[in-house]
Amino acid sequence: MSTSLVEVPRNENVAKRDSPEQETTWKGYLWDTLDKSPEERKLLFKVDMTILTFGCLGTFIKYIDKSLHFGLLVCYLHDRTPDGLFLIYLCGAWYQKTELARLFIIDSVVSIGIIIPQFFFYPDVPARQKPDLIFTQEEIELARDRNPLEGRIKQGKFTLKQAKRWITTPDIYFLWVLAVCNSICHLPSDSMSYWFKAWNTVTPGSYTVSQINNYTTGIGGVTVVLTLIFAWLSDTVLRGRRWPLIVVGGVVTSVVCFILAATPVFPKHRAFRWFLYYNSNWAFAANSMFWSWSQDTLSGDPATRAFGAAGINVCAYITIATVPLFAFKTVDQPSVVGGNYGAGAFGLVYAAAGLGLAYLQHSRKRKQLA
Repeated sequence: MSTSLVEVPRNENVAKRDSPEQETTWKGYLWDTLDKSPEERKLLFKVDMTILTFGCLGTFIKYIDKSLHFGLLVCYLHDRTPDGLFLIYLCGAWYQKTELARLFIIDSVVSIGIIIPQFFFYPDVPARQKPDLIFTQEEIELARDRNPLEGRIKQGKFTLKQAKRWITTPDIYFLWVLAVCNSICHLPSDSMSYWFKAWNTVTPGSYTVSQINNYTTGIGGVTVVLTLIFAWLSDTVLRGRRWPLIVVGGVVTSVVCFILAATPVFPKHRAFRWFLYYNSNWAFAANSMFWSWSQDTLSGDPATRAFGAAGINVCAYITIATVPLFAFKTVDQPSVVGGNYGAGAFGLVYAAAGLGLAYLQHSRKRKQLA
């Protein structure tokens, strides 16, 4: 084992529990923990109530302002001017000095209300977790035993050998390509708000502000449903395989984007294009697949896993920040023909990268068994 990784010894005061291979029953297809032992169900319930709850709340406060700002830009502001300048200008026109401060106070109160409980209840990784108000020593040992590759492994000092492993692991680069393609494939869905607003210039009074805000939420609804279906299929029917749904998501999104680019922006019948926008996020819905795949692939080395996951995040945000500047310009919305064709092409790359990573790992496993 590399000297950069430290193995945590077992606590001798806690008896080791035997973990026999459990068969999946029909209950496990409905909810995976129903096939677990009572001790594991209790442990996973606590993990869900801490990590998932705080993760959802953190995502909520992160994106709520982003969504509101985007909606304000689409519905009220001229599409050639940076929205941040107008937002500051409008706030200064409507609010007094003390009222502006109040807005920041409200944001702070909401954030602090979410942060303080995390200080006491947010868990560490099992290898570093200590008994606290939530997890007992027995539950920590169980969590470590459940993950034989990394449950008792924690990061020591970084070494040159470990850093070399980061940049010579081809799986990481496939995952980063998936992140870039996923972010590009998501961009056509943003055009729907502009499409509704543009109809008001073609046929005045077509859509009100509230209708624009409400109708576009359907994209998010479809994405949530697809994400749940993909996650369930991957963990049950596909037995943990991630690549099939990445391929499906990439191909469907590619077809949708090509049709969006090739058909009239303002057709006589709007329903079909509406349908296309609602189904433009199939690839984006599969992002949970490559995030899960990254954890499966890089498990056993915390630093390498962190490096790969951080790279996914960096690639995604760089793509989101740069590609719209030339492929999905605000002044070109909602047409963005070139952007839609480009997104369609990257949908195919997305599927190809998923197949490529699956083939790489299959070949590696076959050599190990030979």
